[in-house]
Amino acid sequence: MSMKFSEIIGLQEYFQPVFNMENETGSYWKQFIPNEKFYEIVNKTLLAVNSADIKNKLSIWLVGRYGTGKSHASSVIKHLLWDDLESINDYLDNGISKIEIREKIKAFRNEKRIFPVVLKGGGNVIDARTLSLEIERAVKKALRQNNIEITTKSDFDKIIEKINDNFLNWDSIIRENPDLEMYVSSKDDIVTKLEQENIEFLRIVERILSKKNIHFSHEKISNWLKEVSNELIKKDFASGLMIFWDEFTSVLEKETISEIINEIQSIAELSPRDNVYFYLISHRDYNQFGKNVQDTLDKVKDRFHNLKYPMVPITTYQILSAALRKKNLKKWNELKNGTFINTKLNELVSYITQNDDGVKVKESIKNLYPIHPYTVYLSTFLARNIGSTQRSIFNFIYDSESGFVKFLNEEIDEKRLLTADLLWDFYAEELERDKDNRFMQVLEKYNAYKKQIEDKNSAYLKVFKGVLLLNSLYRITDSSNPETNKVRPHIDNIRNLFIGTDIEEYVNASLTYIDKQEIIQKNPNDLFEISSTSLPRHEVDSEKESLKNQYNDIVKIIEFNGKDRIERFFNEDNGILRKTRIRIFSAETNLNILKSNLRKYSPPSYFLDFAVFLKLNNDENYAIKKLINEIKQEEEFKHIIFINIQESLGEDKYKKFIEYLARANVLRNHSYNDESAKEEEFAIKILNSWIESINYLEVYANFLNNKVMQDKKISVNTLMMTLHQKYLIKE
Repeated sequence: MSMKFSEIIGLQEYFQPVFNMENETGSYWKQFIPNEKFYEIVNKTLLAVNSADIKNKLSIWLVGRYGTGKSHASSVIKHLLWDDLESINDYLDNGISKIEIREKIKAFRNEKRIFPVVLKGGGNVIDARTLSLEIERAVKKALRQNNIEITTKSDFDKIIEKINDNFLNWDSIIRENPDLEMYVSSKDDIVTKLEQENIEFLRIVERILSKKNIHFSHEKISNWLKEVSNELIKKDFASGLMIFWDEFTSVLEKETISEIINEIQSIAELSPRDNVYFYLISHRDYNQFGKNVQDTLDKVKDRFHNLKYPMVPITTYQILSAALRKKNLKKWNELKNGTFINTKLNELVSYITQNDDGVKVKESIKNLYPIHPYTVYLSTFLARNIGSTQRSIFNFIYDSESGFVKFLNEEIDEKRLLTADLLWDFYAEELERDKDNRFMQVLEKYNAYKKQIEDKNSAYLKVFKGVLLLNSLYRITDSSNPETNKVRPHIDNIRNLFIGTDIEEYVNASLTYIDKQEIIQKNPNDLFEISSTSLPRHEVDSEKESLKNQYNDIVKIIEFNGKDRIERFFNEDNGILRKTRIRIFSAETNLNILKSNLRKYSPPSYFLDFAVFLKLNNDENYAIKKLINEIKQEEEFKHIIFINIQESLGEDKYKKFIEYLARANVLRNHSYNDESAKEEEFAIKILNSWIESINYLEVYANFLNNKVMQDKKISVNTLMMTLHQKYLIKE
């Protein structure tokens, strides 16, 4: 009876694919697995809140891609700085493996603690005023949650007091203002709304009163926070206050960024002397914003410790492994061990972990069975470079439409693993949302050929998706990154995507189909690379027809590039002592024209004369042999060595040569000179690969009535050795 993967493996119910700092679940924060980068951030945070040197007492700005775990890491820091020691000791002892860090935290917590305030996203922030109100509201919420009462009044408190003074007829004001009346019907309703700290409603009240020339003076948020912090310290509630603001990127995208940053700066300036700190968490760093935002951020950069939180592969593997629940551990181990008997699969694990921490990383990857090792590796790559709130690797694990949960419903097979095509299915939507359109050409290929390939073979479609995924990652990877080679759409990497799976046997055939159908052509570097420049197809096709007419003869083709390399087979470069004269012909050569050309070879004794025949395809061989046979016995041509090179250029190479040259010409017409040069280089590489493959010759030769070779098929080396024996080769 068949069994599904879901019968032996599932997902932990407690696991959260997206960590929400505003709405944490119990002690879930303790599931966090620290890494070296986390310890670096802890160190920097402790330095900020505990240093005697005010130069170090700065706020924190943490940047990391979606899905890197930065929110979870920041939550851990929040708990370590504030929670009762008794409640965090177990994590300190069992979770923090670095003794130095553990002791630093304990030493700090024995004397101090930092009161945390949490915000997330842009919320109601539209300008400096609403930013201030959001912070006020978050501080008051945090105080209530921790049962802390302070006397420092917020703007909400102050306006409620003014309204309760009864110096205005609020019933009349309500009737006169429909935008107020839609929310409330009495003064008491107004007070209730303000007690709920409704920012939008507060702004309505302020606008109405402003029309009556009544203005409530509100204190600068930095001054208010300073008072709150001082009161917390004075009453021995805390040693300072830290505002954790997750998903802060959305605040930086506001049109009023300049005035917002001014307010951020005024708060950050409280850190050195007033113990008020920001801990901002964003998914875009300074260089990913436009110049206007960069210029604005320049004002505050030196007020922060600017830290990065990358996706660390080993930690990601461990977190993913922790999310998996083995329902039938014995069966799972049996299947995993059976899968990794495959030598090629183990070699693949070594390949993708060659820059990491040896055995530990290898085992972490294997423990993610039934996820294919290359899928595991690429998942971290995607998380570092493409992920979003909706499309992180952890979302993928819990996704039932195109993620891991969907795969679990597959029937168990010894060669069935979760392969990279599912990653493509999951992340394709994210690629479409890319603001810079970096993946446009890749998506165009998918949309144009998906049905054709699926109709041909469903296994081919999986391979096609793998090729597209590698192309997507390759085009956003810095060439200096040592990991770049692992995401190149090279034929070896494409094969690696499916090693040890039921798709492996289809990979070569599917790549041949994709190449022959000109869906994505394999270039001379064995890359199935999609050009980053979209060209009008009709222009390329028109140019191809023109080039076919121009290069309809092999002689014309090698005159474009390669003639000198053909000649080198038969001249002094190949060790021939005598001077040589070489003429190149094709099956298209007319007999009379051939004779006319060969008569230019007068037969002085010190020359060795070659007539070399090349062919576009093997069908031309008969015509070439006929030409040679008709002329070789004529007395005036007996001094000539006739060479019929056996390896033809071939139809496939000819088509690729024309394709690359057509693209080069069209690109040049559109002023894409760098891309044009690259395509022309590919055309030349096609010819070079053919010339390098030349090995066998048919040789027809008499040399001054001394028989050297008579109508034989031999190798180039054999010809040289034979001529050597006749004292025609250098020693």
